[in-house]
Amino acid sequence: MRFSSKANRPAFTVIELIVLVGTIILLALVLIPGLIHARQRAQRIHCVSYLKQIGLSFRIWSPDSDDKFPMARSTNRQGTLEFANEVWRTFQVLSNELGTPFILACPADSRRPAANFSTLANTNISYFIALEAEEVLPEFPLAGDRFLTTGHPTVQKILTIRSNDVPTWAGQGHQGGGNMALADGSVQQMNSAKLQEVVTNALRLNLEAHTNAILRLAMPE
Repeated sequence: MRFSSKANRPAFTVIELIVLVGTIILLALVLIPGLIHARQRAQRIHCVSYLKQIGLSFRIWSPDSDDKFPMARSTNRQGTLEFANEVWRTFQVLSNELGTPFILACPADSRRPAANFSTLANTNISYFIALEAEEVLPEFPLAGDRFLTTGHPTVQKILTIRSNDVPTWAGQGHQGGGNMALADGSVQQMNSAKLQEVVTNALRLNLEAHTNAILRLAMPE
């Protein structure tokens, strides 16, 4: 009776094992960047959706408030004018329109959403609010990713942008870019060059409307 020599053969030779491991590593190097990019893209799409809901909430709130947003109305008129630098207060005022605080935390941000509006704090929020935003200035910034910077510090949680400033998106945002909701309810995905274009236009609009060429952003610090 003959016995096959295959019965004593090892499952893999050393060369076969090296080839197998090399193939697995190669596949990982090819697939992982694609998976990371897909995840980042999905996070940005969610962020755009959240900002659209935020923009809509402002626009739903304003018709019953003299067509003004909360940061332009006094606290004794259900607004947040006196505390507009505390971003969480404005979003609390909009709680009925927002429906849930979950949308205030961008998926690409390390911040986690509040369980409810009663416990909402700036640390649960990923978005700034532009204090001069008005419905009558549809191209004006309204809210956007908090990773915006000019290289200058905030003062009492307000980042003031002037004509000689150069705003950019910090690297921890959406792959070097960011998202911004405008006062007309639209949301734009933009790089730093587009951001500077939008800010320049906002400064012009604010100068024409209020003779004041600044843009004040309440940051959720």
